[in-house]
Amino acid sequence: MYVTSKNLPSVEFFFVGTAISQGLCESLEACSVAGNKFQLNVVTGLGNISNINVITVQPFTMYPKGKKIWVKANLCDLNEHIKALLIPFINIPVFKQISITISIFFALVYKLWKNRSSKCIVIVYNVFSPFSIPTLIASKLFGCKCAAIIADLPFDDYDFKGWRGFLQRIDFYVQIHIISKFNGIIALTQKIIEDFAPLIPSIVIEGGIEIVKEPIEYRNPEKSNNFICLYSGALNEINGISLLLASFSLITNPNFRLWIFGHGPLASLIINAAATDKRIVYWGQLSNDQVKKHQREAAVLINPRPSNNKITYYTFPSKLIEYMLSGRPVITTKLSGISKDYYEHLIFLEKETPENLANLINNIYVSDPDVINEKCFKAEDFIRTKKNWHYQSQLIYDFLITL
Repeated sequence: MYVTSKNLPSVEFFFVGTAISQGLCESLEACSVAGNKFQLNVVTGLGNISNINVITVQPFTMYPKGKKIWVKANLCDLNEHIKALLIPFINIPVFKQISITISIFFALVYKLWKNRSSKCIVIVYNVFSPFSIPTLIASKLFGCKCAAIIADLPFDDYDFKGWRGFLQRIDFYVQIHIISKFNGIIALTQKIIEDFAPLIPSIVIEGGIEIVKEPIEYRNPEKSNNFICLYSGALNEINGISLLLASFSLITNPNFRLWIFGHGPLASLIINAAATDKRIVYWGQLSNDQVKKHQREAAVLINPRPSNNKITYYTFPSKLIEYMLSGRPVITTKLSGISKDYYEHLIFLEKETPENLANLINNIYVSDPDVINEKCFKAEDFIRTKKNWHYQSQLIYDFLITL
């Protein structure tokens, strides 16, 4: 276990979120792989320093789209040291939100009561009202400090239409205004803090990587081979899939390939594009380990997410960390959520048009391989030394114990 000092104060952490084992997450359509990895790394990192109790809501698709109506209480091994309590809930609209609220409250009250003689700090992942409200109430009942990790705000999740829209408006209002009620904020971007909690103690943690024990050999694809452009992630307009496909259609070199990994509403668009252009390969949804292997085979990795969407102000594209770790050059739009310490390690698409993205890809193709490799090496070293979860978890721990 990773412990920096024998004189650290004894703290009991309580984490409320949707963390489950990575294998289980990859089997559930409603589970965000990136969000789950973030939670697992926070939980594991804090658990390596102090004791942590985890209360989890399993991310099932809601009935009737999902077939499961009643979700039973259970336990889930997050790693060899930490188990999560999976709370019970009714997986039907409205009943789901109410039952989750009640289950989180009583589970947290029970655990806090058992540890009432210890210093307790409660952390909630995101401020969706069925999570944040019971967490805040239970924390205040026991006089505990309570912090929120803000990874997602519902600017693009809610359409505010119909009877569901009324509930969405209520939850949206709660999420925006409840942030300032916490003792501390752990945010993915500085913009979240500036707009919603400027007076609250805060820290920016955009993500991190696990330390890989075995060395990884990166190879530079030769120009005599296929020049592989790769995208991995959700297949939707928010992530710029249409821009990616349009730009690749402007590249006529027969040695170029476009590999796409993931699933989402625009999967059919990619399938149709692949049927028309045989250089496009749609791999579907693979495991994260498989995707990372293919990233190391690519010539360039692309994050085409448009910067004009409001949600980009408050999110950090976690794929950038994974991309940079691959040792391959990374093209990305200049998103507000990307902090300046990343700038020198990325290749920015300044004008978000298909023509400019196509030109940028071609520029990498004709660039000096030694120059590209040097940039990739520095980017990979930056991620390994400054963005690993040992380092990030210690920052989070040091922040939380001062609240």
